[in-house]
Amino acid sequence: MIRKNYCRTPFVVLLLLSTHILNSIIIYLSLLVLIFSTFQPFIEFINGIKINKMSSLPTFFLAHGGGPMPILAMKTHGELSKFLIELPKTYIPRKPKQIIVISAHWESTSNSAIQISTGHENGELLYDYYGFPPQAYAPHLTYKVNGALELSSNIYNLFKSSSMFENVELVSRGFDHGVFIPLKLMYPEADIPVIQISLIGGLNPTDHVNLGKILSKVREDNNDVLIIGSGMSFHNMRAFGGGSNAMEKSVAFHNYLRKNIETNDTTNMINTLLTWEDGPEARFCHPREEHLIPLHVAAASAGPNANGKMIYDNVLMGVKVASFMFE
Repeated sequence: MIRKNYCRTPFVVLLLLSTHILNSIIIYLSLLVLIFSTFQPFIEFINGIKINKMSSLPTFFLAHGGGPMPILAMKTHGELSKFLIELPKTYIPRKPKQIIVISAHWESTSNSAIQISTGHENGELLYDYYGFPPQAYAPHLTYKVNGALELSSNIYNLFKSSSMFENVELVSRGFDHGVFIPLKLMYPEADIPVIQISLIGGLNPTDHVNLGKILSKVREDNNDVLIIGSGMSFHNMRAFGGGSNAMEKSVAFHNYLRKNIETNDTTNMINTLLTWEDGPEARFCHPREEHLIPLHVAAASAGPNANGKMIYDNVLMGVKVASFMFE
């Protein structure tokens, strides 16, 4: 007589069921690995795009107004002051860790020289204007910001290795109003280290485009550095206030800049800056171009595929004035 061991049947069924579940899990995991490996390059590509978009801060050419007037809240500068105050939260995606400013109010002593501020402790300022009330000077108007000696040294080494300049110099110099006026409105806490770089004597457009290209490497290596060209898109001292058909002439040059900077064609944009004198009423708007040339640096420092955008378009002291962002 054969005796059946019925007590083992549930165990066998359970074993078979477990084996089936385990096989299903293995197949499922294998499919996940296959899917992940198939789409991984695409995922990395998408992530790479997001990272690249956030990798560097935009660069700016900012109108800094007449002397200390944006700080003094004079009626002629109310809109410009508001623009500068709101600029960080409107156009700068995160707070910079360091700021580089190229101001219209500092030129090197020769056509082949460039100077870099070491960045002062306690914010020594150059009140390079006159005839204003006491509120425009120390001790009423201060900006006690630290410098960035390491950044100054790194830029110095970049300039030296480029062979572009016969003389590169680190100097001790206070910040002029092209630096501290806009920054006091943008970052009143004065808690971001700042350095300043001079314009190149002679004001050659090509030199300043090349200067911007060198700074673009700084921007690539340090995605939290903010580069600002500080000047004015119109700077004819005799014409401020609207004389000599200044408004009409400023509008012609203003529209020319806008058309060629907002073209989404970097080559055309740079070529326009190199030949800026060909623009309508260019020499009326800039009898001397020291206030325009920081625009060349700002545009070139944004890199070879930069797009420009006019972010301030207003009337200031009887003429059209603009500021631009590049990214």
